[in-house]
Amino acid sequence: MKNATIILGVIALLSACGGSVKQDKLTEKRAERDSLKAIYSETGKQIAKLETWIAKNDPDLKRNTPLVTTILVEHKTFKHYFDVHGKAEAKKNAVLFPSAPGNVRAVLVSEGQQVRKGQMLIDLDSDLISKQLDEVEANYELAKTTYERQKKLWDQNIGSEMQYLQAKSRKDALEASLETLREQERMQQIRAPFNGQVDEIFMNLGEMASPQLPIVRMVDLADMHLEADVSEAHINRTHVGDPVLVKFESLGIEFNSTIDHKGQVINPNNRSFKIWVSIPKGEYSILPNALGKVKIRDHEQDSATVVPTRLIQEDGAGRSFVYKLEKNDGVPRAKKVFVNRLMSYKGESLLENGNDNWKGNDILIDEGARLVVDGQEVRLETQKEEMSENVEQN
Repeated sequence: MKNATIILGVIALLSACGGSVKQDKLTEKRAERDSLKAIYSETGKQIAKLETWIAKNDPDLKRNTPLVTTILVEHKTFKHYFDVHGKAEAKKNAVLFPSAPGNVRAVLVSEGQQVRKGQMLIDLDSDLISKQLDEVEANYELAKTTYERQKKLWDQNIGSEMQYLQAKSRKDALEASLETLREQERMQQIRAPFNGQVDEIFMNLGEMASPQLPIVRMVDLADMHLEADVSEAHINRTHVGDPVLVKFESLGIEFNSTIDHKGQVINPNNRSFKIWVSIPKGEYSILPNALGKVKIRDHEQDSATVVPTRLIQEDGAGRSFVYKLEKNDGVPRAKKVFVNRLMSYKGESLLENGNDNWKGNDILIDEGARLVVDGQEVRLETQKEEMSENVEQN
């Protein structure tokens, strides 16, 4: 029992000594760590200063920095157009048909000839109608004379009322027949319905004309328009009077005009509506059915924020961004800025202002924008020129 008590006392003494040794060792290691941290912090500062100096003075390092050019964001009027295709139409373009059959007795005009409204173009054989007309005219003259005499007697209370009415009825009937035959005779004469040009004559002298076959085409090129189909998606952005730019590329013709007419019905086959665009009278040699392109202005904004479309990139989430130039401690760096692109036209995009990083009046990175990342140091084109001059001087 006595021996056990002695052993326990020795163990307790050794444990107390061992704990004291461990505590001293921990304190020593902590102090060593704090000393190394201080040295590391000071060394890091020295390294940063050296790297800054080297970056400014080492030409090899500068050559590895992305070279970029910059462009200033513009504030100007932005106009947006969409294109549709159409064809030229003459408002007065008519194919004439005879009202009654008959042989072509005379062709009084030639193709390409200018004619006046009402001028006779082709005369069809009307001998039978002429003979009937002569006969009816003779009977009419007799009936007219009879009526006039019978009327004088009736006014003097001589003769019966029935004789007077019969004379009047015969005279009126022959007068109506005479007018009908004269109209038939006129129908045998093909006349110009308006001032214009004889474009094509389909019948030759002596051929038999009929109401089913065309005989002459007439056109007036002084009054033309362009007709185009516009998708129903643009129906609320297209209005009568809107300015348009018209191009007939095959003819080398281009001019400004306006929308004269907007269709009120959507074609169910192609989901489009029609527009008419006026063509200046007499200024251009445009023929019917010539194909043209119409640029319709559907948006205009003054003092708009406009940037070249080539500067806008997209990330994996489909968000649009540009890189603008920022200088931190005099060092130019690329900064990614997300933007909202409203619309684009002819290589320019209209942007919306609206976040803290995008003010719409920044300097953007142009060439080299796809070679940088956010926060990366860049080298401007002017710096490249300065380096070249230094190399030449050395």
